[in-house]
Amino acid sequence: MKNTTKLVNIIVMIGLFITACGGEQCGHQWQWKVTTIHTDQIHGLETATCLLCGITSGLPREVKTSVYTTGYTYSGACYWIDDKKTDFDLSPNSRAYAMTVFGDNIYTVGYYMVSRQVACYWRNGVKIDLYDGTGASSARAITVLDGNIYIVGYYNDGTKNIACYWRNGIKTDLYDGTGASSATAITISNGNIYITGTYNDGTKNIACYWRNGIKTDLYGGTGASSATAITISNGNIYITGTYNDGTKNIACYWRNGIKTDLYDGIGASSARAITVSGGSVYIAGVYNHDDPSMNIAIACYWKDGIKINLCDGTGFSVPESITLSGGNVYISGVYSDGNINIACYWKNEVRTDLFIGNNSRAYDIAVIVK
Repeated sequence: MKNTTKLVNIIVMIGLFITACGGEQCGHQWQWKVTTIHTDQIHGLETATCLLCGITSGLPREVKTSVYTTGYTYSGACYWIDDKKTDFDLSPNSRAYAMTVFGDNIYTVGYYMVSRQVACYWRNGVKIDLYDGTGASSARAITVLDGNIYIVGYYNDGTKNIACYWRNGIKTDLYDGTGASSATAITISNGNIYITGTYNDGTKNIACYWRNGIKTDLYGGTGASSATAITISNGNIYITGTYNDGTKNIACYWRNGIKTDLYDGIGASSARAITVSGGSVYIAGVYNHDDPSMNIAIACYWKDGIKINLCDGTGFSVPESITLSGGNVYISGVYSDGNINIACYWKNEVRTDLFIGNNSRAYDIAVIVK
């Protein structure tokens, strides 16, 4: 999920046992948590702590970390588990934008092509259409809660794109104005549905979010703006995006509606994904080389406002999603080797290529611990 949405660390396995505890009977509710990562950074150990009495199990068990990414190659929409690729739709113009893992099921959203783009999601590789109208449509982000599937995106009604979300396949429009709109990310917190997006007021695009269908604008300046991702931490709403100051686009994020700029260089920039962990704010984004003649986009991320480059700036690179696991920063995206665009992900700034051959791109990323 671009969700920011995107914290899909599945480490949870709770068991119920009846044992003696401190002389009293405790119906232990064990919560498993990774406590040790081996030097290969793939395998590790997890131990269990009782949610009721606080004791720790003396029987740690082996776990394995896998990196899930979605995207596309020349053959169409796909996903990778580590370096193993699975194709969804053998339509060269299909895309897989976002994913979540719920139990043993992998949900991925995007679109496929017929005579138009058709919004859909795949459940374990089986495609389910979301929109059967005559206009184009696309699904951009997903979350699953209590067995209910929430997907955001847009559809075209014949005159304009309309931001919407689907709950278990039932569509709800988010914007009924005269201008175009789209929804980009979703998260659910305390029963409230938060969705980021953009709408056009007739003169420019405006970054916004909807809370249970009620729209809140994020930027009131004269320039265009957009919102790309959202996460909620300790009751605070964090949203990434971009605004135009009249000369260039500037990467930024909003915390409870208060904007913070991320980049003050000469070139344009944008913020594309966000996660919050341990009180620190991690944002993936891109900025243009300060030398206008270079015209190169450089992938980076900011930790609490400090920029960390993912590429050296000799070629095009763009990050798409970010997540944390075991203290490591994982970012999906794309870079150019000078000839083709290559899907990849970075783990603590070290790049892993996912596909070599023609053009490809990685959109979403999740780290699953089993």
